[in-house]
Amino acid sequence: MRRRAAFLRRWRTTTGPPELPPGSYLPQHVRSQINRKTVEAYIVQRLGPASAPRPLWRRAGDDLLEVKECPSATFCAIDGKFDRRAAPGNQWKLTIWDSGSFFCHRCRGKGSWLDLKLKWTGVTVAKKTAAREALVEEEGMDQSTATRYVAALMEPEGEGARKMLEERGLRLEVAAEYGVGFARAVFRDDDDVTTYRKHECVTFPWVDPKTNATTRVKLRSLSEKRCMRLEPKGGGWGLFGRHVVPPDATEIVLTEGEFDALAVRQATGRPALSLPNGAASLPPQVLALLEPFSKVYLWMDNDAAGDAGARKFAEKLGLHRCRLVRPPASWGNDPPKDANDALERGLRLDDAIDEAAPPAHEHLARFADLREDVLHELRNPDLYKGVELASLPGLTKLLLGARTGEFTLLSGPTGSGKTTLAAQLAVDLVKQNTPALWGSFEIRNTHLAIKMLKQFARRQDPELTQMRPDHLYRLCDDFERLPLYFMRFHGATLVDDIIDAMTYAKYVYDVEHVILDTLQFMLAHDPSRAAVGSRFDTQDHVVAKFRHFATSQNVHVLLVVHPRKEDPAAPLTIMSIYGGAKAIQEADNVLLLQAPSPKPAADKPATSSSLPTAASANNKPIKALDLVKNRFGGKTGSIKLAFEDKRQRFFELATRPPTSASSS
Repeated sequence: MRRRAAFLRRWRTTTGPPELPPGSYLPQHVRSQINRKTVEAYIVQRLGPASAPRPLWRRAGDDLLEVKECPSATFCAIDGKFDRRAAPGNQWKLTIWDSGSFFCHRCRGKGSWLDLKLKWTGVTVAKKTAAREALVEEEGMDQSTATRYVAALMEPEGEGARKMLEERGLRLEVAAEYGVGFARAVFRDDDDVTTYRKHECVTFPWVDPKTNATTRVKLRSLSEKRCMRLEPKGGGWGLFGRHVVPPDATEIVLTEGEFDALAVRQATGRPALSLPNGAASLPPQVLALLEPFSKVYLWMDNDAAGDAGARKFAEKLGLHRCRLVRPPASWGNDPPKDANDALERGLRLDDAIDEAAPPAHEHLARFADLREDVLHELRNPDLYKGVELASLPGLTKLLLGARTGEFTLLSGPTGSGKTTLAAQLAVDLVKQNTPALWGSFEIRNTHLAIKMLKQFARRQDPELTQMRPDHLYRLCDDFERLPLYFMRFHGATLVDDIIDAMTYAKYVYDVEHVILDTLQFMLAHDPSRAAVGSRFDTQDHVVAKFRHFATSQNVHVLLVVHPRKEDPAAPLTIMSIYGGAKAIQEADNVLLLQAPSPKPAADKPATSSSLPTAASANNKPIKALDLVKNRFGGKTGSIKLAFEDKRQRFFELATRPPTSASSS
């Protein structure tokens, strides 16, 4: 107790706990919004008022409070499988500062405000085990290997990489300044999991400006852009070009790709950096590297993904210090795709940077603020389609891809394959480097991962259990590199906890698509709504929360919903969705997975809408996926599907012509 009291006295004289690691890094503009009022409001929401007869929290100083029990049994119940938090000697050990940082004197848990909110949910958002990640981080980047990559660029073996740079109009001295190199690496063939080919690659290092040591290297194939990875696996995050920025620099240009950063540096002389994951994500660790700069010019690709990424990253970095670079009007009606393309065309890159404008206010806009976006979308409608669902091209044609900010319902009879289909769509997304989050309430994450691994492998024979160990390990390595994350649920989980976990994944991993399976499970674990009304009222409340999250966070949410108990011989319709009409009204898209109908009775003729009981090439019954609501495209239609057990994948047989549909 004396040591703990001394700890508190020492920190009460400060503005916060600077020696505690920040956990998930929060930039200054976010930290400035966290104060005593916001912290107490959240604690009251969770624990009730401090004036309660038996309070669960109390003020312990001007800038900190104490909580009776650490919120997470997973981390604080360190006495084996029994939860010892209620023991008197283990209470009042969690300290929370008004800055949002926290520290538990029992389990030593600590982190930022974002980490605390996630810990309170009892939900873990994870991609790989911490032990494996720690092991990889301990190995670090071999500096001799990094040096060899740089030297190889000017050797005869690096001729292909030098030729690529020259074709892009990039000078070798600029590439040398940034440490661009050459290497050969092995990548898995896209069509055969057991086939690996060696590729010639250009390398882009991440160099720590303080130590001048290379922390990681990105390898990109010269022949196939999809063949790209970071070495060593599991290391920290960095920025290409950070070591060439002068220590006193206050402005930088941040580009989507490495070639674009080289182009900006060569054409303008300005310090230019490249994002580590393109338009896909901006990890919080990178925000700390960008904190010293008072102005950041975001130059993303001239497409829908680039526009969305620019807005998303500007909100993370702080709207007040960001400028969005767009092709100026002087560049004509056929603007370049990116900064490197502009360099190749001989355009003046300074013109675009000088005309860069701050992002429009989040809640206010005039047509003048929207004008350029409106014109760009009218001139390039194909760029504003969603992410392609490659395994189901007919669905992509109807739905026009999976778009962020939309809310989709997927329903079908029990056992029809809703989870399998949702998993297949997720694999399509992450293979295109689109971060996705899976929340499975019905099956274990291990079983879900096995299903998705089979879908990713796209191979019938041999089965995964019969594969050679080295081939299976390589397949798992490739699958682990995908931006796919899973929620881990600890006991009953409230909807608000799921929303907090989704918010965490959006901020930390830049997740763009969330799959939740299923709605009915969440209704069973929301006692906070028990006294409000019927089960349908609770469902409306839950649906409204997910709809609001999709819109406010610009994330696509796919929610699996069970249908009503109806005649199994009748095909599902849009009114078959369980619950009230609110779910259908809120949804942008509604998908119905139709199972084969039983054979009609002899005295009952088959209707034209009944699905046939046919067989595919594998003797599997034909199903159908009906798009019955499509707010963006306005077209509906039906796709015939068959299923392969070994690959756990649906494939299309034929697609009915689309029909116009009202968005209501």
